Amino acid sequence: MSLFFLIILLAFSVEIFADNAAKNTANNNLTDRQKAKSEELDNLRNVIKNLQNKLNAARSSQGVLRNELRAHEKKIGSISNDLLQINNQLETQTQTLQEQQQKEQILQQQLSQHKNTLKQQLRAAYSIGQQDYLKLLLNQQNPATLGRTLSYYDYFIKVRSENVIEVKSKISEIEQLQIAIKQQTIKLESIQKSQSEEIHSLNNTKNQRKLVLTKLNKKIRSNSNKLKKMRGDEKRLERLLHALMQAMPDIPEQVETLINFGRQKGRLQWPVKGRIRTKYGSSRKTGKLKWQGVIINAKEGKEVRAISHGQIAFADWLQGYGLLVIIDHGDSFMSLYGFNQSLYRNPGDWIEAGETIATVGNSGGNTKPGLYFEIRRNGKPINPSLWCSDKTNKNSARR
Repeated sequence: MSLFFLIILLAFSVEIFADNAAKNTANNNLTDRQKAKSEELDNLRNVIKNLQNKLNAARSSQGVLRNELRAHEKKIGSISNDLLQINNQLETQTQTLQEQQQKEQILQQQLSQHKNTLKQQLRAAYSIGQQDYLKLLLNQQNPATLGRTLSYYDYFIKVRSENVIEVKSKISEIEQLQIAIKQQTIKLESIQKSQSEEIHSLNNTKNQRKLVLTKLNKKIRSNSNKLKKMRGDEKRLERLLHALMQAMPDIPEQVETLINFGRQKGRLQWPVKGRIRTKYGSSRKTGKLKWQGVIINAKEGKEVRAISHGQIAFADWLQGYGLLVIIDHGDSFMSLYGFNQSLYRNPGDWIEAGETIATVGNSGGNTKPGLYFEIRRNGKPINPSLWCSDKTNKNSARR
């Protein structure tokens, strides 16, 4: 081998080595970034978990009744979520059963047609007299006629055999399908039983919650006690938001997909359809307190959707707000969704605009279902109606 070719081979090998080294370095860097993001997310969830533990400890000092209310409302949320999964499963399995039953009907029709065809063939065979080849040969004088008769005889025998095989195949297929339908019916009965048990458990828990709520309302019947409770609820939320704002800078931002929240003013969708029951800034009828968000009328169990891209900062029960979701949207903006029945996302989860995060409920000690909704910047409330679009009615929240 010449020196020239050796030099070229050496240069080519060095280039390949350099490319592989660069790829390995890039892969290692990517793995390191993924590990770092995973660790930061774990740290965030630990911070929020510790914060929730502190809030739980603070709730313990408020009395046994509030702890019972929290337990019942969280249980209602859990059961409602399980019931939703069961209902979805029941719908899927019911559809499967209906498809199997329709397929059985089609097969039964096909089997009936094949049976009728076979009957006709048997009658034709009887009229022919089940003659064999030798008999046909002796009875025919014209060779051409004999050839056509033999061809017809062979074709007839072949078609009849195929129909017999087809009938047997359809019968076997129907038998297997009937077994599958029976198994599917048993599965549906099991799911329906689970559904009935969950509904019974849900109704019992709601009744227990109602009793606890009645006792609580008796304790805070006076306006002074109501005002004290409302102020305590607001301060508790402010402490929570302050703690979250301290934790949020450590959240790994998804820069490539993060949408500037401030530029979406007036173009955001409301989190749920419904009329606004309580407007931002309206009086709370006790003391001089005012609503820092809006309450949107909506049916229990209706989906609550995120108004914009962000990261779940909090998803738990908070006194006065029930099952609460707080989303950090970056640039010091947060959105709050309270009074929920069930929560679908966990702290640290990234979500997109329009993604379901919860369902409407009446948690937090409320008697009517609805969604409590706030938007905050730097921890201070701002009017949601200035941010969420409504082109048809100023008193409604529409999606």
